[in-house]
Amino acid sequence: MKSISLIRLVAVFTLLSLSGCASLDKVFSESTPQVEQSTKTAPSSATVSSDVVPIKVDPMQQRITELRAKPNLYLSGQPPVDASSQSLFEQALQANKDGNPDIAAQLFVTLTQTQPKLSGPWLQLGNLKMQEFADLTSDQFEQKHNLLNEAKVLFEKATDVNQHNYYAHNRLATVLRELGEFAQAERHYHHAIASWPAYDNSYLNLGILYDLYMGKKPQALEYYELYQALQDKPGRQVRGWIADLKRQLTSRAAQEETQ
Repeated sequence: MKSISLIRLVAVFTLLSLSGCASLDKVFSESTPQVEQSTKTAPSSATVSSDVVPIKVDPMQQRITELRAKPNLYLSGQPPVDASSQSLFEQALQANKDGNPDIAAQLFVTLTQTQPKLSGPWLQLGNLKMQEFADLTSDQFEQKHNLLNEAKVLFEKATDVNQHNYYAHNRLATVLRELGEFAQAERHYHHAIASWPAYDNSYLNLGILYDLYMGKKPQALEYYELYQALQDKPGRQVRGWIADLKRQLTSRAAQEETQ
């Protein structure tokens, strides 16, 4: 079970790194395609064939459509960012990319002081702590534990500044999960989803929490399937997890019937 947990945790951090904040308090949502208005009138009831077969709606796709239609509270509530702060933020990101995390941290700290209403710099400071955490070996337990607690404080600050920063809620929840605070982790994953119901990574992480840490297999299956349905190209790895969970649940149901 431990080895499975590590594999899935690596998968989560990889997905998170791909979807991290690229700006201060700004995320981008898919624009709604414009619908051309038709000049055709609807046929009268007299001309509608009684042989028309109703179109079957996939319940999962209908649910995904509903999730994507819900508002992104983080995006809609972001404060304005001046050009100089945006430039400083990008410099910090580049410094970290170039292998200078200490310089990046200094720039992010400066932004927390000059732009106290922005949660992005606090989020990135937490991310830097998690980079340090990932670089440590498994036998450096005390150092890893300390870094988790430091990251927790920084992510909590980000959520205090902006309660709808779902990136921060998601990453805070993952830290809490590693610290064994499962109920609190669950709460923050749900808070991330409430801030943007189409945020896929929190569905994945909730699935992992329920699957490997809380033993809630049916709920885990639900969230894995929601995560997959939100993907343009569903991943093979999560598809394997779904298949494995279905086998477990089928086996469990069979055992309960024989008892």
